[in-house]
Amino acid sequence: MLDTKNKLTQWVVSRIKSEYPDDVALLVAVEGFSVNGDGHGEAFDYFVPSTQRGNELAQTFIIDKVGYDLYPRTWERMQRTADLDDPATQCLGNATILYARSGQDVERFEDLRRQLLDNLADPEFMYRKALEKLDSAMDLFKAMLFEESLYKVRCQAGYIHQFLAVCVGYMNGTYQGNFASGVVDEISQWKNLPDGFMDYIDLNFFC
Repeated sequence: MLDTKNKLTQWVVSRIKSEYPDDVALLVAVEGFSVNGDGHGEAFDYFVPSTQRGNELAQTFIIDKVGYDLYPRTWERMQRTADLDDPATQCLGNATILYARSGQDVERFEDLRRQLLDNLADPEFMYRKALEKLDSAMDLFKAMLFEESLYKVRCQAGYIHQFLAVCVGYMNGTYQGNFASGVVDEISQWKNLPDGFMDYIDLNFFC
């Protein structure tokens, strides 16, 4: 099998340096996803563009039947991530920088990560965010009651499960919102778990 662990990442870094030196601030991997989480090895996950032109770097690779997505996350979205208004908080909290245009870009990124960690340590802030997810789940449930299409019901039920799971995560001061099977053991150690919560998690993972 072709070893893409380093070659593909090196190719992307080389392309950034040669074609987008002023347009891409960071190339980032996410532990548990692109790093040692899904068979991709230590490859990239996303990049942070610094100009509109930088978005042209986005690309999907399929090598040995494994997909590699190189996609942009703007600084504005990273700020929403730090504020827990963007669901993919692991993309900031579990991130590893593979390439940086400058030390200032690294510091800006790390400042956002510190904001995320400060928010996670603030019980009142996390309680408010949990209530927001609960409200979203309740709104979806109300809509689902009047839905006639089965596929839409299934979709809404999936989002309800996701919002409620994230709500529980926020009540425990964590940003693990994707609830992939790899974090089941971690979830089971949380202090605040509703009755039967782990059974529901297992059912949704493995049914």
